[in-house]
Amino acid sequence: MKIIIAGAAEVGTHLAKLLSSENMDVTLMAEHAEQVSQLTFLNLMTVVGSPTSIASLKEAEVPKADLFIAVTPNESVNIHACILAANLGARRTVARIDSYEMQQPANREFYRKIGISRLVYPEMLGGEAVAQAIRRPWARMSFDLCDGQLLLLTVKVYDGAPIVGQKLMDIGKEHSQYHIAAIKRGEGGRLWQEEPGDSEREKKRKANKRRHKDTDARWTKKRGETFFGYKNHTKVCRKTKLIHGYDTTAANVHDSQRCASLIDENDRHEDVWLDSGYVGQEAELEEKRVNPIISDRPYRDHPLTEEQKQSNRTKSKVRCRIEHVFGFMEQTMGGLVFRGIGLVRAAANVALTNLVYNMCRFTQIVRYHVEWIKPKNAAVVG
Repeated sequence: MKIIIAGAAEVGTHLAKLLSSENMDVTLMAEHAEQVSQLTFLNLMTVVGSPTSIASLKEAEVPKADLFIAVTPNESVNIHACILAANLGARRTVARIDSYEMQQPANREFYRKIGISRLVYPEMLGGEAVAQAIRRPWARMSFDLCDGQLLLLTVKVYDGAPIVGQKLMDIGKEHSQYHIAAIKRGEGGRLWQEEPGDSEREKKRKANKRRHKDTDARWTKKRGETFFGYKNHTKVCRKTKLIHGYDTTAANVHDSQRCASLIDENDRHEDVWLDSGYVGQEAELEEKRVNPIISDRPYRDHPLTEEQKQSNRTKSKVRCRIEHVFGFMEQTMGGLVFRGIGLVRAAANVALTNLVYNMCRFTQIVRYHVEWIKPKNAAVVG
């Protein structure tokens, strides 16, 4: 989104800092070069000129702007600048005002007609914030949307809070007057990073935050249940059920994306049994010189034939052996829950889990199928 901010005083500078940190295309207009000379550390463009000058507005590329914000200390300048910006082609305009009269519903409609999308009265916003804090002290922030028809509340959830670990749908059942939602950005690595001007205390606080938040793990959904964490991709011998290879990724990485990387020279000309989720990976696997045997998948208006269903049942008799591996890990080894932070620790945990499984499986082979590991014609020394 391209945003033009007119006014480089305290409010304008603060807005520019917030919006540029969200990777917005921000341009800050200032009447004097001294106002923007200290903002070189921000990721934004600056233009020196008057917000009521058509030439300066064109230089700032206002005709291409998605949002024009006028927050100079002068109310008249803000209104004038927004009218010019709207007529030059800015999609939306916001003006800072100092008069409550302009906030009346009839007046708001008048200003909307002349090109001002939104009027902001700081004193009124401050009063509303204080009243909101008194009514709902547990909410960090609140926003009125759609002319007050929708109230958006933000809440900080502390470690150990009763709702931690619960599903959103279950929380909503207990608190039916609210719709519970979460925002997934996938940008956890950018959170709590040090910024220019941070004090030593603030740097330490952010560092402690990063240590307690897992920014490598991701969400995934399986059989209707949602999970957060990592995934153990394994290559298992169809005969011995020993793990011959593995890889650790975030939970949202599909198995088919790691299949080819698990194939090595020892697997050449071998059959590789895969479920229908690997449809489309045949060419990549054949380049590894293996024979992929993939279950058939039904498509819309193209259900499986009886022959395909029988073929899938035959393939599943082999494919199910890999489920025995994870069943053993979950039932006998105490589950697949990982209580750590970060991909490195998760990879170490997966490695040890797979190693312990192989040790347990090897003892079973020695006990019940020693012929699988004993060379033919081997002499018995005793």
